[in-house]
Amino acid sequence: MTLVVTVSCSDGIVMGADRLITIRSGTNFHPIDSRRKIIALHNHGICVSYWGLATLNRIRMEQHIRNVERTVMNSGIFNINTFSSALFNYLTIYQPSNSMGFHISGFFNNQPQIRHIFHETYHPIQGNNFTLENTNLEYHDINNGRRLPHPNRLDHLALFNGDNIMVNGLINYPPLLTRGQMSIPFNRMNLSEAQKLVELLIGATINMQNFVGIYRRRGRIVGNGIDIFAIAPNGIITQVTRSRKTIKLDLR
Repeated sequence: MTLVVTVSCSDGIVMGADRLITIRSGTNFHPIDSRRKIIALHNHGICVSYWGLATLNRIRMEQHIRNVERTVMNSGIFNINTFSSALFNYLTIYQPSNSMGFHISGFFNNQPQIRHIFHETYHPIQGNNFTLENTNLEYHDINNGRRLPHPNRLDHLALFNGDNIMVNGLINYPPLLTRGQMSIPFNRMNLSEAQKLVELLIGATINMQNFVGIYRRRGRIVGNGIDIFAIAPNGIITQVTRSRKTIKLDLR
């Protein structure tokens, strides 16, 4: 598995992911590689992260992403909408047996844009297909895959997928338990704060595996350090955190 987190804040977008690649043997997971899971398309102001699977049809995800990048470049119109649609169409020939997906982020018309292309095996409506979600405008019911619109467009939000149970607990459960009083105001968070939040969320997941029984028995599925990229409204992409074997969180 993996963990990818995308946060859209007041002055940009931050994307983070761990680096661990595992292989499953029965119910256990074994580390086999360390790999960056965020691909920066620097010439286009877009970043793509992937979760769930590291390869598709025995081809690395970065190669699939680069294939789509070349196709869209040849079409003459390159933005987050044309790239997301092209990646979605590209994926329709595949029918993976595991859940997987991509976060695509950038700016268009001076607005932050987040897209989520995903395949969930438990969605009865979705069947064995991929879904292209405009995360600023909609979300999908985790029980049946039904597409549900947000009441209003969300420019500032957090999207997290993969092994995201702990992140879900940190982001979504406190507001539920406190009638919204402990929600995170992403619209008042700057890039530096968003970077620290993303590192905290992924780092906490990595470290909690030392204590949670299922990971102690079956092996880690998130780890080997963190990569974090920031996208500014002008399209400039910066890698702000590189992989580290040991995660030390300094939030001062």
